[in-house]
Amino acid sequence: MGLILIAISTIAWTGVFFVPFLPLENILKVSTIAGLIIIGEVTGYPGLALLGKDAITVINDKFDRLKLFFNMKSDRGQ
Repeated sequence: MGLILIAISTIAWTGVFFVPFLPLENILKVSTIAGLIIIGEVTGYPGLALLGKDAITVINDKFDRLKLFFNMKSDRGQ
């Protein structure tokens, strides 16, 4: 169940970036983006809670590696 909630959250957050390019009225775009953000938040945190501490540790480790990768990349450019 936790993975399903995380997947829904990821899809909702990804959708936020595509809505501005849809041929909709501005008020509908804003409403859709707000709804997707709410859905992403409401499904993301319970999904993480259901996955447990081990899954959160894995996610944090991958995020730390990603931060390290981008820090190393910016050092090479100098």
